[in-house]
Amino acid sequence: MLAKVGDDLQRTWDSRANWLKEGFGLRVKDDPTYGDFNLVVEVRNAVVHGGGRLTDFQMSSIHKTVALRRDLDRRLDIDATAELRFGSSSLTRIVEAVRNYVHFFDRHVSNSYPSLYLKAGVSSR
Repeated sequence: MLAKVGDDLQRTWDSRANWLKEGFGLRVKDDPTYGDFNLVVEVRNAVVHGGGRLTDFQMSSIHKTVALRRDLDRRLDIDATAELRFGSSSLTRIVEAVRNYVHFFDRHVSNSYPSLYLKAGVSSR
């Protein structure tokens, strides 16, 4: 399976989600928490790769740019018209987005592979 996905596993979060679906039947992109988590990843990419601005890749199309800026503003209280400007509720929204996704992911894995939790001596509930 690793040979099949190759470098895609390292490329994007979407490719990682596809890898989890194809390899393990974990459909992580289907849950609403994935969208907000992915926005946090977009913020991380803008900070790390864009110096605090959206990257050229993130602005590769006008439709993508408009949608990303809109979603960052509405869902994470971040203005991305120039440099990222975090609003007063940004930190809380970011933490909630990550926490909700991690909780969903853990629950999804434990429901799909309960023996992993039993072998580790951890209750899956």
